[in-house]
Amino acid sequence: MTTFDAYGWDGWDDNGSDAKIVVDAICPAGKGDNAMFAYPGTYDYVPTNGVATCDEDDEDFSPAAAIDIVAHEWGHGVVFSSAGWTYSGDGATYHEAFADVIGHAVEWHNQGSGSGDEKAEWKFGEDRDDSQATWWRRPDDDDGSGGHSYHADDPPGSSTNQYQKSLRLSVAQYLMSEGGYNPVCDRLDELDGCDVNVDDIGANMASRILFKMLTDYATSSSDWDDFGELAKEAAFALYADCPTKNAQSQQESASEAFEAIGYPPTYPWLVPCS
Repeated sequence: MTTFDAYGWDGWDDNGSDAKIVVDAICPAGKGDNAMFAYPGTYDYVPTNGVATCDEDDEDFSPAAAIDIVAHEWGHGVVFSSAGWTYSGDGATYHEAFADVIGHAVEWHNQGSGSGDEKAEWKFGEDRDDSQATWWRRPDDDDGSGGHSYHADDPPGSSTNQYQKSLRLSVAQYLMSEGGYNPVCDRLDELDGCDVNVDDIGANMASRILFKMLTDYATSSSDWDDFGELAKEAAFALYADCPTKNAQSQQESASEAFEAIGYPPTYPWLVPCS
């Protein structure tokens, strides 16, 4: 919640509502080591508009030990309270995409970079495992076996699984943060955008831009084709100082990142100072 506050968002819903969470909830069989956000009427073992973590397998660490997992679940609350996609069809993909971005953002805002317990890195959910050997998703490395989509034309992109399709937004966040080429290009170098070397602006700026894009610019009708332009507008709003500074480096990084995940750049290239 302090991360959201730093981003200009009051609590999980921008109204300062209580952050209710059940740690190691008694979840139904089959949920495994998992976590969820309960919008009204969804689960009877989670408070309405609250988060629960399930530790079904009685591991050393529960999902509640991983700040990015818990932040991801609150991210669903941010999505419901802002752009407002329903959790179905493409809306479910956008929910998971922005919730992952928020999970990474909160981790990088609160932890120093590095590997090991309670360090910020581009693995999602690594702190739920005491060996750091298992994680759910990662945007910085593609070995071709994870079944996640790093690019609009990456084969998993045709899947109907929202978790597989959503990762490409975290790839854009990672590229804006760290710079470089889309990791998928080592496997599929013929994809459009594989020649784009994204300029890095750091995790803080990248995450703030995507958060503001979600909360101030995206709507329930926005989709992948809109996100690059909306990210540029968010970058301009956050970092421009007109008439002399139009946040060129931040806008270019955002546009390049979305081009690198398979969405053509929008024109004009930059949102100008008017």
